[in-house]
Amino acid sequence: MNQEKTVEEPLLSQAKMNEYKEREFREYLVNQDVTLAIVKFLLALRNAPNKPDSPSQALIDYFSIHKDTRAHEEYEKMKSDVEQLEQENNELSKEIDQIKEQIVQQKLEKQRREEEERIRLEEESKKNTKKPTKK
Repeated sequence: MNQEKTVEEPLLSQAKMNEYKEREFREYLVNQDVTLAIVKFLLALRNAPNKPDSPSQALIDYFSIHKDTRAHEEYEKMKSDVEQLEQENNELSKEIDQIKEQIVQQKLEKQRREEEERIRLEEESKKNTKKPTKK
């Protein structure tokens, strides 16, 4: 009897998956008007009387002028929130460290008291055993 091993093939091959993701990304760019914005930039660049020395810097400048103020404000608010939360996180981490130190100190203090109590009991026991009993 010859048993054949069957290997399940993935539902989509890697190439098909990449192609699908690329198509989705292109649709996203079109839906978000990114392609339109790039076309407008290229037309503005073509119609400009003076061509920029650095096209990449011109692209950055163009989109920084035409940025979405609402999205930028939301970004700045989120950035501020992140900084505030990081600061709060640092403060809480310091508080945790302080509490851990207090716990260690309390454990050491408890051990010290237990040791003192043990020594005291041993000394009392020795005193009681050394005393002759009177009758």
